[in-house]
Amino acid sequence: MKNTKTCKIICKILYAASIVLAAAFVISIIVDRYTYDNVLTSAPFYAAVLARTVEFLLPGVIALVAAIIINKKIKNNSSQH
Repeated sequence: MKNTKTCKIICKILYAASIVLAAAFVISIIVDRYTYDNVLTSAPFYAAVLARTVEFLLPGVIALVAAIIINKKIKNNSSQH
């Protein structure tokens, strides 16, 4: 990594994005639970949870993994110098 200061900022943004996506997942599941109606909805509730997982948690995990990888590369480069 050329510019470690920029990479650290990117890591912080990715960590924050993963936290925001996880919080949005929890909030959307709570809202879906109260607005879900068995009579009007043909899909079971776990289908809505699965859709929200793909919508929120999958990108959050990707952002978290990317931040961890970048952070490890920064630490490896700083220990070599």
